[in-house]
Formats: sequence, C-alpha cells, structure tokens
Amino acid sequence: MEGKPEGGSNSDSAWPDAQNANAGATWMAAVAFAAAALAAGGFPLVGSVATLCTGAAGLVAFFLVLSGRLPLFRHPAIRLLSAVVLAYVGAGFVSYVLHPRDEANLEQALMRCAFLWFLPLASLFAVLPARKLLEAIETGAAAGAIATLVYVGFEIFILHRVRAWGGAGNPGPFATVLAVQFGLCILALFRESRSNRVLFAAGAAAAVLCILASGMRTVLPVLLLVPAFEALNLWRRGTGSNLAAKPVLDTRRLIAFAAVLLLAVIAVAASGRFWNLQAEFAQAMQGDLAGNSLGHRWAIWQFAMERFPGNWLAGMGQDAAVEELQTYAASRFGLGLHTTHLHNILLTALFRGGIVDFAATLVFLFSPLLVLARYRVCNGEGMRVFIYVWLVYFLMAMTNLAFGHDILDHHFIAMLAAASAIAFRPFRQTEDGETASRE
Repeated sequence: MEGKPEGGSNSDSAWPDAQNANAGATWMAAVAFAAAALAAGGFPLVGSVATLCTGAAGLVAFFLVLSGRLPLFRHPAIRLLSAVVLAYVGAGFVSYVLHPRDEANLEQALMRCAFLWFLPLASLFAVLPARKLLEAIETGAAAGAIATLVYVGFEIFILHRVRAWGGAGNPGPFATVLAVQFGLCILALFRESRSNRVLFAAGAAAAVLCILASGMRTVLPVLLLVPAFEALNLWRRGTGSNLAAKPVLDTRRLIAFAAVLLLAVIAVAASGRFWNLQAEFAQAMQGDLAGNSLGHRWAIWQFAMERFPGNWLAGMGQDAAVEELQTYAASRFGLGLHTTHLHNILLTALFRGGIVDFAATLVFLFSPLLVLARYRVCNGEGMRVFIYVWLVYFLMAMTNLAFGHDILDHHFIAMLAAASAIAFRPFRQTEDGETASRE
C-alpha cells in the first residue's frame, strides 16, 4: 500500500502506531504553544482566567508525565530549580506549623503549591523546539499588550478610572506582567531573525502606555534598563571578532529602537507619581507619613527594625505582623495603614515564618540568577528572558508584592519554566535554513 513502511510482517500494525505517535506529539505541541503564549500575554487582560488555564496546562502536563507520554525535562539546572521550588513550598508549610492559628500563613502555604507546576510546565514546553517556544512567548506578549491597551482605553475614557488594572483587578500584578511583556517585545524586536518587527514595536509601545496608565512607578526603571541592555548586547556583538555573529543594524531596526526608547523616556518623565517621590521623601523626613505610599513604607521599615530582634527566629505569623504593624503605625505616627503584607517580600517572609521562610524566599527570588551563574546557557535569548523576568519581579519584591497572588505566582512560574526550556536547549540550523532547537 502506498505510504506504508516496507519490510517485515509487523509493518501493518506499526504504521498506525506511528501515526498515533505523531498525532500525540502534534497535540502536545499545540497545547504547549497555546499555554506558553497565554501565560506570556493573557494575564493583564483576562486575569484569573489565565491563572486557571495555566494551572490546567500544568495539571495536564503532570498526568502526561505520570502516564509516560511526556518525558521529564532532564537538566541539572531544572533539578536545581525544582529543589528550590520544593524548599520554598515546604517553607510555607513550616511557617504554618509555627503559627497554626494564622490564617494568612495557611493561605500563603496553599497558594505556594502553584509553584509545583514548574517541572510539569517545563517538560511540556520542552516539546516545542526552543526557537518556536521563544516565538510563542514573544508573540503572546505582543498580542496581549496590544489587546490590553484597547481595554485600558475603555477603563480610562469610558469607566473614568484614575488608574488602570485591566483583568488583573489590581494595578500591581497588572503592571508587573506588562513589564515582562515589554521585555519580551524588546527582545523580539532586536533579534535579527525576526522579520515582523511592527508587531513587537507596537507591543512594546502598548506595554509602556498600559504601565503608565497603571500608575505603578516601581516597574518604570524596566522601561529604560531593558532597551539599554539590548543596545549594549548589540554593541558588544557588533564589535566582536566573529563577523558571522554580528547583527544587521538596518534602518528600520534603528528607527524602531529610537521610537520605543523615546516613548519609554517620555513615559517615565510624564509619570507624575515618579516625580512625586522627592516631595514624598521630604514629607516623610519631616515626620508626616500620611497621604503618600513612601511615608507608609517608612513606617513599615521602622516597625521591622524595632521588631526584628525578637522575631527573626520563628516570626510571628503574617496576620499577627500586619495587626501589630497597624497598631504601631497608629500609636507612633498617627497613621492608619490598611495592608495585608509588609510591602517587601523578604520582610514579609521574615515575620511570617522567621529565618526558615526568609532563607527559602531569598533563594527562590534569586533562583534565576543562581542557575545562570551555575550552568552554561545554550543561547543568549534564553538568558535574557531569565534576566528580564527576574528584574521585574525583583523590583516588585523590594517595595510591593511579588509572590502570594494567584496571577503573579502562575505568571512567574510559567515564565521561569519557559525560560528554562529556552536557555538550556541550543538552537540549531535545519535543512531549510530555519532555526530550531536540538532536543
């Protein structure tokens, strides 16, 4: 029969098996592409719906691994990251055991279980060639940012909201994910293998405008640091001795770069909340902490310094810490604080579960840099995905909330899994001239 493999007597039964295997691989590749694109682009627009879809993808991948249909992604970096994730999740339950009556500790321990999707998602994403996976998250980020900008226009001009938060329901997670989308769009915009740069220039511009509308000044440095890092990388490669590795700095690329950078500079300069920092700092120095977020954080830091000596070992529980903070701020500064955390991930961890949770959180926060320092990456694009995701979450962790929110948790772990599946698998040249990864 035409198309049937020739040979022994088992060929008739082997041919349907091969077709089924190919169909299964195609199905998993489609799921991996959709999950990666949605994780990169969907959270600001659809919020917790993207959380459910990412969790569902992780669950599907978990059962595929258990059934033997999906092989585990085996690499020393993946093993290290998996161990860090387990330690972080375990530390959450240790914090609950230390303070079993603290509801926030229980809630945080349960929410950390979302990070257990790391290994299943990394294994699922590894079904795709590394280049195809990179394109999935870049395209998802650009499309998501553009679609989110349309919704932000509705929020600002129709709903008359002062600050935008999209489908995320909160300006913090909203701006955090958009800052990562900005980094992915810039990465795609300046990679010479990309021909459709209009989409990524538009995506980067849309992300900038959405961040500006959110009023979250914490991520504003990303708008300048990421283009600067990409420009430095292009310059470094362009001055190297390997002429084949030098990027082509065509006119359209330079125009797009200048336009995005100019928009980012204008966005930072136009941010009233950014320029209010100086006035807020002077106000805080005079003892007037009411009415501005910097003053509130000053009160939190003062509380942390005074309570640290008696609570560094086992903490006091997150709810107890917040209640004591509110009492402290009211009695010492006459300030009414309404918060659920200490606006710094390390301080919150320290008072939640003491030194154990502090250490686990510290290692988890810096895990992207840890694996980059420990293991050789196979391509620069994967390394920069790691760096850009880490930079955004690090900035948020220092002054706001980086983990402990369903959107932030699922987005971070999906991006960590995608970065791992890109960085630790090399690209190769195929027969038709296109690039793919060596599995």
